[in-house]
Amino acid sequence: MTEIEKLLNLRNKLVNNRRALVETYQKAEPRQLTGEALAHLQEAIDAVDRAIDDERRNESPVLPPRAPQSRP
Repeated sequence: MTEIEKLLNLRNKLVNNRRALVETYQKAEPRQLTGEALAHLQEAIDAVDRAIDDERRNESPVLPPRAPQSRP
């Protein structure tokens, strides 16, 4: 399993946790809602998204710079 696959699996778990948390918020009393847990989950998802982007950048082949073409 590649690093990107591991990160994507983690992201899916975090998104599922966020969805479950939002569902419990819909059933909770308004005074019980602080949003702090949801904010922490969203921060974790954002961090994983950045890590996935970073891994993708590291996996893509880096092409060497092209040599300047001489003009006749």
